[in-house]
Amino acid sequence: MRNLLERNRVDADSLARDIRGEIEQLRDDPEFMAAGVLLDVNEQICSRMDVLNLSRGELAKRLGWTRGAVSKMLNGNNNISIVRLAEVASVLETRLVPPRMRSPRM
Repeated sequence: MRNLLERNRVDADSLARDIRGEIEQLRDDPEFMAAGVLLDVNEQICSRMDVLNLSRGELAKRLGWTRGAVSKMLNGNNNISIVRLAEVASVLETRLVPPRMRSPRM
């Protein structure tokens, strides 16, 4: 039993190293970076919606969008434009600044 546990731990450590290596290789990939920026912005939007106690439906109404369009944006299934993000920021009375854009790497 102990041998099996040790082998599983080694396999998990090896897998973790492999995953970290893959992520390091992806860091400079434009699609990976864009996904990270969208994730950061979506987290800010959701956080601000919580502060304002806004539902997706209410945000959609204020934006003049469908609830589906808001859900699509927040689920990360959308290549949203900067202009549309500015509209969202305006309705939420905030500024959306992607943290990854402030990184020294960029």
